[in-house]
Amino acid sequence: MSEQLPSQYFIGVNLDDVSVYAMAVSSEGQSLAESTYKFDLTKHHSPKDFTEQLCESWWQASCQVLGHLMCQLGKQGFSPNHLLGISVSSQPGSIAILNRNGESLYPAIMAQDARAEDQAVRLNLVGQEHVRKIGCPFRPTDAIAKIVWFKEKEPDLYENAVFAHQADYIIGKLKGKIDVTDSTIASTTGCDPCDRCWPDWLDYDMHLSVRERLPNIGQMGQSVGRVTSEAARVTGLPAGLPVILGCNSQTAAFLSSGAKKTGDFFTVFDETMQIEGITRRLINYPHNLVKMNRLPDMQWYFSTRSNTGAEWIHVWFNEQFAHANIEQVDQLLPTHYLAFPNVRHGEIFPFHSNSAEGFISPATDNRLVQFAACIQGTTFVERMIYRRIDELSENTDLGTIYSIGSWCQSDLWMQCRADVTERVVHRLPQTHGADFGTALVAAIGTKYHTLEEASNAMVHIDKSFYPNPQRMAAFKDHYAAFLTTMEEQGYLA
Repeated sequence: MSEQLPSQYFIGVNLDDVSVYAMAVSSEGQSLAESTYKFDLTKHHSPKDFTEQLCESWWQASCQVLGHLMCQLGKQGFSPNHLLGISVSSQPGSIAILNRNGESLYPAIMAQDARAEDQAVRLNLVGQEHVRKIGCPFRPTDAIAKIVWFKEKEPDLYENAVFAHQADYIIGKLKGKIDVTDSTIASTTGCDPCDRCWPDWLDYDMHLSVRERLPNIGQMGQSVGRVTSEAARVTGLPAGLPVILGCNSQTAAFLSSGAKKTGDFFTVFDETMQIEGITRRLINYPHNLVKMNRLPDMQWYFSTRSNTGAEWIHVWFNEQFAHANIEQVDQLLPTHYLAFPNVRHGEIFPFHSNSAEGFISPATDNRLVQFAACIQGTTFVERMIYRRIDELSENTDLGTIYSIGSWCQSDLWMQCRADVTERVVHRLPQTHGADFGTALVAAIGTKYHTLEEASNAMVHIDKSFYPNPQRMAAFKDHYAAFLTTMEEQGYLA
């Protein structure tokens, strides 16, 4: 197969608290092979309420999954000579505790382990300027809180301890030295994402000596080494293969969405709305409701969510009614019936209210009119979200929306979203995971060099919806009335 049509490809590896996942992706975005392997969790039993693992199990599972992946590729005829690079991502918060030789000194503490409650409180007190700067307080599940806990509980072991995140550990095993991390993975370890460094206060005020115990901070997509002959022997990878610095799992999954420019959004449109995107500046929003991570080229990745999505369909109507009537809605839109279709008590974004409740105004008993008003109202909330993000980030670029979700299959609803938001809306054919996004990072570090170039080549669109100028004008007046109604309800104060 490779002799008839040589295809360059990349491997992305992603780790969570249970398994390691790997995917080989062609330079055109085709998934060539996938593999999954669970960690061996039988060798260590954590104390009650602790979540610990032996980090050696991460490497053993990675060897298994990569060996299986390379075997699949070989059977399909793909040559290792066409493999251009490998990258690794992982969830933030998990931390390996090693000695100076890179061997396990103490069981790794996993992301969901929340033992370090007191330490998180102290970090927020001592590092309050850091917290204000990045807009995100420390939590007991953060890796830095676990490091403080370990220093206090095991002071003798701490003297000879160094620390590595899951992805750092695997990248280090691949290239022969555990010495580099990415700011998105290190976000829970106290990294300053603005300056991409370990801040002084961790050493001078918390006395952690992190600079000699944590990896150097590199940049996602950076080439950090090559696969050693020993790693090649146990994984099946070709020796000398470029190893590319990855990112955290959530960022990797976002990179696979197609969003690539400042102002672009990726919206998962389901019961609630999960909104992610790219900005040029850090967004500081109350209640830690907008999470930020650094991207290459001085860009930022953000994620937030709204309680208002499509949950109202099965709470106020039902799936059967929705599918049977959605095509009839087009003739009713836009409508002067204004709906805030939030079926949960309270909203968190684009405004914060503990008491916000859904409504339809004026009241009507016509179920089809109610249904049309809710579709329109959901898109009005979506427009509010994008406008709010643009306002907070001082963005003037009208970006593109990339979207997936259960109701994205409705062309009518997708066109309504384009007309209301006044933006191009792309429907993606499938949901790509963090392993695909990590392979895309490997492509950025080898063949394509920028997120935009890699995304254009590897992420494909199912269908695109462009704003209709006549419908845009018609929706605009109703949107203004919707905002007025929301203000009268006291939600936008």
